[in-house]
Order: sequence, then structure tokens, then C-alpha cells
Amino acid sequence: MLALTRGDEKSYDLKIIKVPAANLAATVERYNKFVGQNYDADFGQFKKNLTQKIGAGPFYAMPKTYDRHASVGGVRINVDSQVLDRHDQVIPRLYSAGEMIGNLQGWDRDGGCGWTTCVVFGRIAGRKAAAEKTSA
Repeated sequence: MLALTRGDEKSYDLKIIKVPAANLAATVERYNKFVGQNYDADFGQFKKNLTQKIGAGPFYAMPKTYDRHASVGGVRINVDSQVLDRHDQVIPRLYSAGEMIGNLQGWDRDGGCGWTTCVVFGRIAGRKAAAEKTSA
């Protein structure tokens, strides 16, 4: 099970991702230097991709392991993350998020985009499911 952790804003203490705090602090400092120079020497990025410095925390992190790149199929959902049947009718008490939903980027996607659907629709699904009344 993946867990989200909140790190100490002063020490960058995010043990859950197994990155030493000193390394994370150095990376943030290096990135902020690149923002000030309008050029990221590590990745060859110019000002348009360096919009703002990383400020004080708190910071959040979660471990991630590779599982697959993407799913271009998946179930259909509505804006409330409710799964729809083949007639576009809501299947009661069934929610979905992340790579399980029908691919929102079409038949091709950029790597990392699946996290957005996971976090956004996961939050919606969690709130909607928690708000439902349970039957006795």
C-alpha cells in the first residue's frame, strides 16, 4: 500500500522515499539556482519551464515503483469518478481513478500523466464514496 507522508519543512525529512534529507535539500537548492539563472543545466531547460523557486515546505512525498506505462482502455467514469456501464449509467457505489479509468490523453500519453488522474480522481472518488450513506 502506498502512503503519503508530510516532510519537515526545515530538514526535508521525507524518509518514505528513501532520499537522504541532505540530498533533497541540495537538489532544491540547485533547482532554485537554475531558476535564478533562467537555465537548467541538468536538463537543458530554459526560463519558460522554470517559473518559480521551490519555497518553504511542508513537502509531501510517496514511494512509487514501476508497474506499467499506461492503459489506453479502462472503465468510463463521470466527473464524480463514478464508473459507468455500457449505457453510460452510473454503477452504484463503484468508483475508479488513475490508470484504471479510460485514458484521458487519447491513444498516446506523456509519461507521468497517470499520476494526475490518480490524484485528482482518487480524491474525488474518496470524498464521494465517504459521503455515501451505507445501507444496514
